[in-house]
Amino acid sequence: METADIFGAIGSILILLAFAYVNVLKRAPDITFNVMNLLGAGGLAVSLYINYNLPVLLLEVTWMAIAIYGIVSLMIAQNRGSTA
Repeated sequence: METADIFGAIGSILILLAFAYVNVLKRAPDITFNVMNLLGAGGLAVSLYINYNLPVLLLEVTWMAIAIYGIVSLMIAQNRGSTA
């Protein structure tokens, strides 16, 4: 692994931790936030699949998973609020 790869891996981990923190601990502001992140990460994942770059592809797939978690969590919270 080259030095640039190490810095890239650390940067990816930090970005994912910050995004997960917003979704898991602090709650994302709304569904639009997560849908935009999901679509953005999905678009980049398609690009990276074509112009293969495994570390960044893994970052984007994980980013999409966190966005989906945030969307589902917000939808569950909204359903609980509307049935109360």
